[in-house]
Amino acid sequence: MIRSVFWRPLDEIGLEHLLLSVTARGIEADGVILQTKAGRGPFRARYRIEAAPDWTMRRCEISVEEPGLIARRLDLRVDAEARWREEASGQALSALAGCREVDIQVSPFTNSLAIGRLTLAQGRSAEIRAAYITVPELTLAPAPQRYTRLGSDRFRYEGLGTGFAADIAIDADGLVLDYPGVFQRVERPDVG
Repeated sequence: MIRSVFWRPLDEIGLEHLLLSVTARGIEADGVILQTKAGRGPFRARYRIEAAPDWTMRRCEISVEEPGLIARRLDLRVDAEARWREEASGQALSALAGCREVDIQVSPFTNSLAIGRLTLAQGRSAEIRAAYITVPELTLAPAPQRYTRLGSDRFRYEGLGTGFAADIAIDADGLVLDYPGVFQRVERPDVG
């Protein structure tokens, strides 16, 4: 399966495009985000995420460009025991131990990593730790989160350290349709 999906942030000017490939070998997500951020101006971010067929994350590469600043980049790897390292430097990231996936601040796609991996039954919830990446700064921190399956097409996301919560609508592939107040899917017109 190959999917091409667009989202727009609801609190800034911007657009994200995701090209998602799901095969028997695994999942590859390539995303481009063009956005503004209050107090910083515009930026361009690119990410590439690799995961196993069960949505267990293996790698996340992300780069950010801002006008007049040197481009920044992270190349993160996570193993089966949820141990992280930054590939370019070889540095172990012990603060992220136990995190199973990334949560990129400006992308609704990264919610799909947890949703896909957890395979929760309706009414069930799970607490996780995600490696939270701020953008455009590219800072990393562990983020305790909870996902609760509310229905076949709805999950409640809770940031346990922030008190933030939202009921996220998803499509049949687990991709965000509506993240109230934060992101919304942009439907492409049929091209013929």
